[in-house]
Amino acid sequence: MGKSIRRRRQAKRGGSRFSQEELSKRRAARRHKTDIRTTFLNAGFEHIPTRDKEIRVAERRGEIDAVYAHENIVVCLEDTQLSGQGEIVEHLRKKVEFWRHLRNHKTELLHVLRRRFPAFRGYMQRHPTYETAEYRVVYVYTSLNDLDATHKHRYADECRFLDHSFLKYFLSISRTIHRSARFEILKFLGLELKDVGTQRSASDVTEYEALLLPEAASSFPEGHKLVSFLVDPEMLLERAYVLRSDSWRDSDCLYQRLLMKSKINSMREYLAAEGRVFVNNIIATLPEQCQICDRQGNLITPSEVDKITPVLISCTVYFH
Repeated sequence: MGKSIRRRRQAKRGGSRFSQEELSKRRAARRHKTDIRTTFLNAGFEHIPTRDKEIRVAERRGEIDAVYAHENIVVCLEDTQLSGQGEIVEHLRKKVEFWRHLRNHKTELLHVLRRRFPAFRGYMQRHPTYETAEYRVVYVYTSLNDLDATHKHRYADECRFLDHSFLKYFLSISRTIHRSARFEILKFLGLELKDVGTQRSASDVTEYEALLLPEAASSFPEGHKLVSFLVDPEMLLERAYVLRSDSWRDSDCLYQRLLMKSKINSMREYLAAEGRVFVNNIIATLPEQCQICDRQGNLITPSEVDKITPVLISCTVYFH
């Protein structure tokens, strides 16, 4: 009797080769892999299937569970559904050793991926702008079960750890704001604007005309200054981030709830149907590296300003 026939008969009788606990683990493992793929696809990355296919780079063999690509960014991701802490640690150690080798042979890695996987070859052909040297390879390790913080700290320079709670966060926002979620994912990967694409290779500086308000005009406590300026949505989406509950950032200062998909959808429908736009006031904390100058380009010391003053602000890093 063939195996497929036996399995069908077992299914009809309600039988199974696996216990309920094992079936539950298998479902969780499938869901984990699906959530990873869904998150990156929603955010606008392309998926390069590589699972269970061995590659050989500079005389060393190994596997990459999945590759996700966006512009010149290549994410090599390893997922695991192991439950024992010792098993996870040993799995991570071996994977990090392989990644160290790949990092030292980035050019050959990209050539191997191109030869081995038609999907990656097609991706590079659709992005002829980028030379091999311009590609940035990032390594990500994601475990369904928690990994001890000590080991994450030990390998912090080797890869990014996409904890299961972080994955659920990114999955949630990617289902709501779709491709706009990629900006926060790129930040999580440790990338800056100048790392993505070629058009930003020269500078990330953005300059805006603004009004600098003293404490009396802003009602802020002494020592705080307020600058008021207009910012285009594209720049804000690229550079800003919101501190949300259950995010991947420092949990001690998170306060805003996650985006509600139903609310976002209703706003989209209203704006599209009525041909309207929302004019919003957004409070953003400017980074310390932000420069404030007068209209002639001379640096200003904000603490010395005691009246509303036209200024120019230049920022080179993300708002938050």
